[in-house]
Amino acid sequence: MTRPTHRPAAALRRLADLTDFGWDRVHAFGEGATAEEVEKVAGEPVLDDNRYYDQGNLLVFEEDGEVVKAVTLVPGPLTYDRTTWDADTVVEPATDRRPTVLKLADGS
Repeated sequence: MTRPTHRPAAALRRLADLTDFGWDRVHAFGEGATAEEVEKVAGEPVLDDNRYYDQGNLLVFEEDGEVVKAVTLVPGPLTYDRTTWDADTVVEPATDRRPTVLKLADGS
């Protein structure tokens, strides 16, 4: 069976539509990120430990330059090619395989 190589628009979801709080920027980190790395990007302390130890993605949401929420997605379903994203970011399938990995992508 041949799978389609294009991604239908219905497969895309704006990350902002998947959250129930306001934000205008999100930073994504993986397991092993240091508290110093996260603080440097987010502009304020986020982690209680020296490293991010959870097996998953850490998303740090900001609004108007202040951290409003930090969440862990387990088991780390996201891929991304940079750390910081804006509110137009979409979540889309990274592959045509099932199950797929999700990736963050520009929505505009």
